Amino acid sequence: MTTETLTSLLMERSDELGDAVLYRQLHDRDLNREHPSLSYTDLDKRARAVGQWLQAKGCKGQPVLLVFSPGLG
Repeated sequence: MTTETLTSLLMERSDELGDAVLYRQLHDRDLNREHPSLSYTDLDKRARAVGQWLQAKGCKGQPVLLVFSPGLG
């Protein structure tokens, strides 16, 4: 299966893997505490929200630069 866009790949993975952990943020070698994580579904939801926000701002079809702070916050 060939995926045409990053968006379609993200949607595919979300459908296939759902709540499986995609990313877990570790803090300073402290393995005894709870660490924030992000599932494929979480990432899909966040990406869709950013896309909707960009479209509402009139950026549909325009190049944009997205800059985020490190972490999952």
